[in-house]
Amino acid sequence: MANYNSVIFLTLASLACFTSVDSAVFENVTVSLTTELTKLYVYGRPPIDVVLIQSSNTLGEYVNLQPLEIVTIQNERVPFLKENSVGNLPNIIHVSIISCRVKRVEPGAFQNVPKLDSINLDSNLIETIEDGVFTNLRVRSVYLNNNKIVTIGNAAFNNMTLTTLSLNNNKISKWNSDWFVGTPVNSIYLSNNLLEVLPANAFAFGWMFKKVNVPLLAWHIDFSKNRLKKIHPDAFTHINGFMYLSFADNYLGELSPNLFKSVKQINTLDFSDNRIANVERIFDDITVNQLILINNTLSCFPTNVFDVSRINFIFLDGNPLTCGCVQMWKHFQMQNNALVVYNMENLERNCVQKKNNFIFNLSVKVNRRLQRIPDSRCCCSNSCLQSVAMATSLSQLLVATFLVTNLSVLVSCATFENVTVALTTRWTVLYVDGTAPVKTIRIRHDDTLVEYVNNQPLSVVHIKDQKIPVLTRDSVSNLPNISEIVITGSGVKEMHAGAFHNLPSLKFLNLSGNLLEEIRDEVFSNLVELEWLHLENNRIATLGDKAFNNLPTLQHLFIDNNKIAIWKREWFDGTPLNSVSMAHNLMEKLPKSMFGFLLKNTQRRSIWYLVLNNNRVKEIHPDAFEDIDELSYLNLQNNQIEELPLGVFRTIKYINNFELSNNNIREIDASLFNNTKLTYVRLRNNQLKCFPLEIVNQTGLYQLEMEENPVSCKCVTTWKELEMKQNVVNLDNAEKNCVR
Repeated sequence: MANYNSVIFLTLASLACFTSVDSAVFENVTVSLTTELTKLYVYGRPPIDVVLIQSSNTLGEYVNLQPLEIVTIQNERVPFLKENSVGNLPNIIHVSIISCRVKRVEPGAFQNVPKLDSINLDSNLIETIEDGVFTNLRVRSVYLNNNKIVTIGNAAFNNMTLTTLSLNNNKISKWNSDWFVGTPVNSIYLSNNLLEVLPANAFAFGWMFKKVNVPLLAWHIDFSKNRLKKIHPDAFTHINGFMYLSFADNYLGELSPNLFKSVKQINTLDFSDNRIANVERIFDDITVNQLILINNTLSCFPTNVFDVSRINFIFLDGNPLTCGCVQMWKHFQMQNNALVVYNMENLERNCVQKKNNFIFNLSVKVNRRLQRIPDSRCCCSNSCLQSVAMATSLSQLLVATFLVTNLSVLVSCATFENVTVALTTRWTVLYVDGTAPVKTIRIRHDDTLVEYVNNQPLSVVHIKDQKIPVLTRDSVSNLPNISEIVITGSGVKEMHAGAFHNLPSLKFLNLSGNLLEEIRDEVFSNLVELEWLHLENNRIATLGDKAFNNLPTLQHLFIDNNKIAIWKREWFDGTPLNSVSMAHNLMEKLPKSMFGFLLKNTQRRSIWYLVLNNNRVKEIHPDAFEDIDELSYLNLQNNQIEELPLGVFRTIKYINNFELSNNNIREIDASLFNNTKLTYVRLRNNQLKCFPLEIVNQTGLYQLEMEENPVSCKCVTTWKELEMKQNVVNLDNAEKNCVR
């Protein structure tokens, strides 16, 4: 009996081993497929197809049958990727296998995927990157963040087209330039690893891509949050510049003189949160836009560096700077009329506090009490002036001085009073740990943003939930480097002509969620690069006849949720608009030649996006759309339309998405779309008894939605007899709900 049990045990064990060895790569795994091709989008969103793989060693048979090119597997169990398991996928561009407990990736796992552009294996359990896994792949981006990678093969990333590699949050302790032989990678993210030394010739791999008389540049290199104690004096021998280079939050104490001897230019160099005490001769003969040395042990930063170098901004907060050094810098900046050291007031305050300077300490107390005064747009009220008097009563001398020098400021109301401004960027090369940097600035009293914004390297301005009743002339002007401005939820009631001018880089302007009632002529004039304008959720009832004139690059206007009752084509003279969204307004009529401005401004006769839902439209002029021949998306749902006049779409050759639900349409003439191709038409909740089958045949209609109409059973029978395609309209549902 014992022998019999042993036989059973051995047999079961053998079966278990056999099953384990032969288990498939993908067992009960859900795969999501989608696309970046906007022409396949539905309602402005990408389609998503979900596939369940019960048991397979390859994705090919499940993925290659689909027209979608992005593959995502997330939060599944895929312990290993075998050779060819993610191979032989001729149309796939992006593959993401995230949080799937992958421990090993075999060489050849991604072979024969000719269009593959990026691979994302974030948040798995990978410990080793073997040679041959990524070697020779023609991909541009590889993401391996949040794994347990300790070892990387000497040729792991050789001979690739790779430009971006992300290895944050792993256990990598050594850097090897040989990893990248034959690969032009220029962005490497290695934050939060275990590196202790950056060796000589760390970027030697780039030398083979060096062109004659052209500097060799790296884009974004991040060594932050490692254990770096040493950078070899020849670490940067083969590189000439960086867009972003970070050694933040390491253990660096001493840097070699002439460390950057071959480097001529760095946009942002971050040494914050280290132990650096001396920077003599380190930054000689170099151009640096931002040098960040926050939270080190510097007692001073020498001014003589400017005899041989150019550094635009230096950040020194959190260093034990001597008072003599701070005064030297203050004198240097005044003498040269230049703002180089950022936050000088804070540096001076922290330094001088060490000395027993009665007047200074008293003025600090005054400033602190002044900060307790309640925020207001201006200090014109008696209560505000009383608060000032209480704040300054610490010293009769200071009272007199303060009143003489500041009373004129207090009683004049500025555009920006106690306003917080956030500055950020869309440039991913400046991101830290994948997050955009944000700089917050407090404006106590000013009529313009110039001195607060122009001395920063960031190009996006955000002002949200502040109190700015009026934007006066020049208030948001003369900002040459700003590409995006957002002023939302800030109670703006009025904008003066000239409030926005001399903004040569501005592409995006958002003024939504304010209290605007009128857009005057020339408020937005001369914004020569503006592409997107948002004015949603205001109270706008009046638009000047030239409100949006002469904006030569404006493509998209959003003015939803306002009180606009009429449409004027004159608003857009000189402006080649491509999309307009005016939902939730008060328009009752769509007038003749709505888009006549296109003929004056451009040869283009197409509109990508016209949204007029949730208005009060009852009437559409037969010539409303006579100036356009293509509409990608037309939304007229939730209006009061009873009739679509004959000929209204005669010039339009194509409408992709047509939304007409929730109106009062009783009949649609069979000849209405004689010259028009249609894809999606939605006519839910109208008063239609039938939809002419001729329209389906003439237009190539792909899908028709007719639910919640009193469609007659006779009409449905006609559809069935003529074999109307099942995917055009739901015949079963129509037959079930038809009116007899």
